[in-house]
This record gives sequence, structure tokens and C-alpha cells, in this order.
Amino acid sequence: QWAAHQNGSIMRGIGIALAGAMLLSTAAAGAAEQGRGYVAGAIGLSALQDVDADSNTFLARIDTKTEGSIAVAVGRYFSDWLRGELEFSYASHDADSISGAAGNGDVTGLSFGGNMVVDFHLPDTKITPYAGLGVGMIRVNLDTVSPVGGSILDDSATVPYIQAIAGASYALSERLSAFGDVRFRGSQRLDMTTRAGAAVSPNYSD
Repeated sequence: QWAAHQNGSIMRGIGIALAGAMLLSTAAAGAAEQGRGYVAGAIGLSALQDVDADSNTFLARIDTKTEGSIAVAVGRYFSDWLRGELEFSYASHDADSISGAAGNGDVTGLSFGGNMVVDFHLPDTKITPYAGLGVGMIRVNLDTVSPVGGSILDDSATVPYIQAIAGASYALSERLSAFGDVRFRGSQRLDMTTRAGAAVSPNYSD
């Protein structure tokens, strides 16, 4: 569902994901009352930036396929324009190729974090654009990814992430809305080791 794109040293790649989902809320669709809660569920696509699993002696660029993802969130409205939520998401990607050769294994990301979202209510319409920022922790697992430096990368790491959110919701009723958004996410580099003992520092941005 989520995606990341930022030029710079923290997030260096491009990934795009479009999410469509249903949002079930106890708050009114037009202007949510302060203190009301909501729950949300989403399915979508996740496009992972090429993973650079380089060491001091070899280069290994892991290209993955665009795959499905899921997410759930529980949130609360602080006002009719500001809300906060706790988000849990999961995405898995097959390794398509590694440095131009056929690849095996998969890359998964399991995350938990918090988002602050601003709703921009438009007059006389059921559409509400929104934007937000989020931070959290993500557990990244490279499961039997090979060949990486003539060996197999089968390791995991938990690191912080940041993400940006932009989308819009459409009120289906006073308590039910559909939404779609794009999320840009990136984490710090991961500290991992191949089975042969080579230290690598893969990136993870989606």
C-alpha cells in the first residue's frame, strides 16, 4: 500500500503504491466530532525500491516485484481537521533479479507506527483531501535471498521509518467512507550478514 520517494541520503529511491480501502468511522463523514474514534482497513500495491545489499567486497542490487500489501489502523479525531492513528501494515516482495541475474527469496516488511493526518474539508462535496506524516518501526526480513556475493542473505533487522501520506476520502454515509492514498516510506539502512559472514547494509524504501 505504501510508497517512498525522497532524494537524499536517508531515502534514495523511488517506490509507488496506490491504496484503496473502506474506512469505518464512528464520526460523521462531513465534520468529525472531537474525541470520536475510527477504524480503517486497506489493501493495495507496494513497489519496493531496488535493495542495495553491498559489502566491502561485492555489489548486490536486489530488484523486487510489485506486490500486494495490507494495513489496518485505529484512530481518533482531535478536531474536525486533525486526527491521529496507530497503523499496522505488511508487505512482501519476491526477489525478481539480483545484479541482473535471476534471483530467489523474498523481502518482507512488517511495521507499526503512528500518523498525524490533516483533513481539508471542502464545502458542498463528499470528497475530503488529506495529508499526513508518520513515524514508526519496521521489521524487514530478507528470506533466503540469493545469490548475494556468492552466498545467501537470510537475516532480519528492526529499524525506524518515516513516511509521508497524501490522499482523499469519499463519504458513502455518515459512518462509512472509502479512501485512497499514496504513502512514501523510507527507513535507515539495515545491518545484516550473509551466511558466508559478509556484512551488508541494505536499504528499505517503499
